[in-house]
Amino acid sequence: MPKKIKLIILVTTVVLLGFLRDYFFLNTNDAYKTVQGTQQFHGRDEFEFMLNWSLKKFVAVKWIGTVICFFLFYFLTWLTVKIWFQNSLYSKMAALAYFGIFAASGLLFVFGYIFSFSVELYDVIHTIMMFGQSFMPLLILVLLFNYYPKTKEEQS
Repeated sequence: MPKKIKLIILVTTVVLLGFLRDYFFLNTNDAYKTVQGTQQFHGRDEFEFMLNWSLKKFVAVKWIGTVICFFLFYFLTWLTVKIWFQNSLYSKMAALAYFGIFAASGLLFVFGYIFSFSVELYDVIHTIMMFGQSFMPLLILVLLFNYYPKTKEEQS
């Protein structure tokens, strides 16, 4: 398969995964808030089965979904960079970027848990993880690698 076709498929998959992730989490969060008793259910019909879940089950599903989505975005971003640039350093930098995102949110979570202010850090951690579960890291890496100054050897 030509490189251009692979890249179109991969980038399209990253964008569509973002929509699928939002669809799942928006409806799951709506069901969660309904079970909490803070709002009426406004989600899609296919998520009504969640209204019988316990809050612990919601938390578990949301954690698992977050980890799965994060690693899918990581893998697709890494693979896109690998195919697009065919440069092992760039592939390593993509992996390092995702490791940094995951490590930053993990460290903040542990820090907040240890010092009893995880509630205050939730929005920050959530934002960092959502960034990793979007097309934005791919966009930034592609722009960076396209415009990063190249040596004379790399230009030929």
